Amino acid sequence: MTQTIEIRLTRQDKAAGHYYYVPFEVPAGTTRIDLKFTARRDDECQLDYGLVDPTATDFPSTTGLRGWTGHAREEFFTATDDATPGYLYGPIEPGTWRAQIGLTSERKIFSSW
Repeated sequence: MTQTIEIRLTRQDKAAGHYYYVPFEVPAGTTRIDLKFTARRDDECQLDYGLVDPTATDFPSTTGLRGWTGHAREEFFTATDDATPGYLYGPIEPGTWRAQIGLTSERKIFSSW
């Protein structure tokens, strides 16, 4: 099953919090989840990516974090027996999973004289 979810993040989203969550449903019997992000970047924001399973609570959660790539990758997966480096493999619980998008500022270089 393939799902495509389109979102538009604004400066207001960034001002509201450091993380934006995109929920998606995972049916029973799923053995692998692949995520791919396509983003238009600007000079004011870089996007970092992660994945949380249905056991996760609001940040900071002591459960449910399946992985975090920062902005190094725009594609990753987790499965029952393997995962992209930076992600945990294991049972794929049915329910609402969430892609986690970190809204972080680009480093700016300032001049002083």
